[in-house]
Amino acid sequence: VHGHKTVFIFLCLFSLASPIGWVLTHSIQTYDLLSFKLLLIIRAIALGSLLHIATTILFESSPKHHFNAQKLFLILAGGIMALVMVFV
Repeated sequence: VHGHKTVFIFLCLFSLASPIGWVLTHSIQTYDLLSFKLLLIIRAIALGSLLHIATTILFESSPKHHFNAQKLFLILAGGIMALVMVFV
């Protein structure tokens, strides 16, 4: 229905939604335009939707949505590496 250009533009806009949201909430927090608690709620919703999209792509990309132990192992390994980088 849509041409490649239109799809590409929508994908670019969609991929920028979370970073733009984070920058906006960071700016709002810096200039004290909203309460800290409300900013946490906004960030939680934004990050939760990003996590939902990412996990949907990871776990439902295989034919018939079969469980893939290798993907789960790689996700856990990546999470552990991220924790090590943050806390070490």
